[in-house]
Amino acid sequence: MKLLIRTSALTLILSALPAATAISPVQKVLELLDALLVKGKEEKMKEERQLATYKQFCDESIAEKTRTVKDAEEAMTMLGADIEKYEADTAQLTEYIAKHDANLMAWGIDRKKASEVRKNEAADYAKMHQDYSESMAALKKAISSLKRGKPKLKADVKEKFVQVAALQEMSLIPIQTKEAVTSFLAGDEASLADEDADLSEERGPYAFQSEGLIKLLEALFDKFVQERMVLQREEVNAKHTFKLLIQDLNDQTKRATADRSDKIAIKTDKIKALATAKGNLVEVTKTRIADKKYLKNVVATCKEKLDNFKSRQQLRMEEINAISKAIEIVSSDTVSGSSERHLQSMLEDPDIGALVQLRGRLESTQLTTVLRFLREKALYLGSSELLQLANRMSNDPFKKVRRMISKTLARLMAEANKEAKKKGWCDSELATNKLTRKAKTDAIETLQADIDSLKASMAKRGEEIAATTAELSALEAAVAKATAIRTSEKALNSKAIEDSNAAQIAMSEAISVLKDFYAKADEPAVLLQKEGDPEAPDDPYQGMQEESGGIVGLLEVINSDFARLEAATRSGETEAQQEYDEFMTASKADREIKQTDLEHKIAKQQDASQEIRAKKDDLEDTQGELSAALAYFDKLKPSCVNTGGKYSERGDRRKQELESLKLALRMLNGKDVA
Repeated sequence: MKLLIRTSALTLILSALPAATAISPVQKVLELLDALLVKGKEEKMKEERQLATYKQFCDESIAEKTRTVKDAEEAMTMLGADIEKYEADTAQLTEYIAKHDANLMAWGIDRKKASEVRKNEAADYAKMHQDYSESMAALKKAISSLKRGKPKLKADVKEKFVQVAALQEMSLIPIQTKEAVTSFLAGDEASLADEDADLSEERGPYAFQSEGLIKLLEALFDKFVQERMVLQREEVNAKHTFKLLIQDLNDQTKRATADRSDKIAIKTDKIKALATAKGNLVEVTKTRIADKKYLKNVVATCKEKLDNFKSRQQLRMEEINAISKAIEIVSSDTVSGSSERHLQSMLEDPDIGALVQLRGRLESTQLTTVLRFLREKALYLGSSELLQLANRMSNDPFKKVRRMISKTLARLMAEANKEAKKKGWCDSELATNKLTRKAKTDAIETLQADIDSLKASMAKRGEEIAATTAELSALEAAVAKATAIRTSEKALNSKAIEDSNAAQIAMSEAISVLKDFYAKADEPAVLLQKEGDPEAPDDPYQGMQEESGGIVGLLEVINSDFARLEAATRSGETEAQQEYDEFMTASKADREIKQTDLEHKIAKQQDASQEIRAKKDDLEDTQGELSAALAYFDKLKPSCVNTGGKYSERGDRRKQELESLKLALRMLNGKDVA
């Protein structure tokens, strides 16, 4: 009986097919399975192509960033080596410059000491020359006075006494000579003391004594002449030696100054290169950090997506295998052959019509049972689908019930598959969106930190630029002031040297005129004297030898003073010019270093400003990308996040709905559901 009822139900379902069709239900199922298999294979191949494209993107991106990171690390190593070399070169150049500075200072001190020694030597020479000149003049006067013979008047005796006695005040006169002069003067003092003495008588002892003193004084005069000549030669040699020493020091100073300037220029270039290398190292380091971070994100994202691809491919393969197995089973002789041999002939049997009334009563009972079952499950599961199906089934004829249940079952299964696909897509999109939002947020924080750091660096560098500018202005002012002082001082020294030189020429000419005259006047002359002529002179006139000697000596002293003035002025001018040149060289080097440093800082300031603008643009773009990612996340929320409960709960409920529908079909088919 049960077999008959089940056969009737199947007959009812098969009879619902259009009468005009020539396709059996099994063939229809096979067509549907074949179409599903083709679709599954196409989607699998499409996904494989997407996988290949995405894998190529991942491989190329990872290879490119890996190469970029490696290049950056190599560049960092090279820049580090360059920085070490530049620092070592700068330190070595600094040491060379310091040695030059020490040598220049030492040579300046040597030059100053040598000038002081030369100045003292010149002063000693002038004093000694003056002493020799004064002593020789005094000797010359005394010898001339003694050669005129014994004076006849007391006034003449007194004058001779004074001239000879002056030798005792001379520091260069030997003690023996002074003693001889003292002994000689003792006789003159006796003559001066004896007012009644007859001075007209020529006494033999006087002539003998004066002749011995004259020889002594002449020998001393000749000795002084030789010694003064030796002194003059020594002075000339000392001047020459001093000039050679100063010339050597000046040459060494000039060479050292030129080499120092070259070293400073090279050091400046090294400092520029060092600053550039450090800046490049910072930029390369930042780029390397960003590339490594991007590489890490790409590797993680690619791994996740590739794993998802593989999982979906595995599921698709299992699905294709299941469909293929179903086709194999349905198309086998067990199913397809039996359908052709028995099912079709059963539907064409005329005896089946006699069972219609019996089937109607059975269908009504089964329908009532199924409706009650579906309503209970709908209330228990809270399923609107089952409830709506039960309501429609109560109004439709029995022959449509199975079709309605089958359609609902198929629709729910399709929705389950669709939601599963959507779940996979949502998981993939949400994970990608999360990585994007995190990456953009991190990038925004990094960019903002970089901008703040650059602004702080610019502020500090601005203070340094202002300080360096002020130092340059002060240096320019000091150079201008030193130049003005040097110009004025040089003009004064040139005038003094010119005047001293002219004065020496004039003084030499005056001394030469006087010396020539008195040398000529000092020659012996033959005078004819008439006896008894009281107005006739006793001796020939030789000029004012006594007075002229002091004047000539004074002129020589003045001339030597002019010579010392010229030498001191020239020496002072040389020292002042040397100090000015050293100051200007040091100022020029300092100005070049400061100017280079200023230009470098200004360039860095401009680079930092441009970098800030670029980072602000990047920040704006990144914020736009983050906003787009957040907007896309908000768009995903309704369909992927806020979907009315968890996916697992909805899946369980749908699974129970499907089980309920399958059970309802079994009940309609009259199968035992116990």
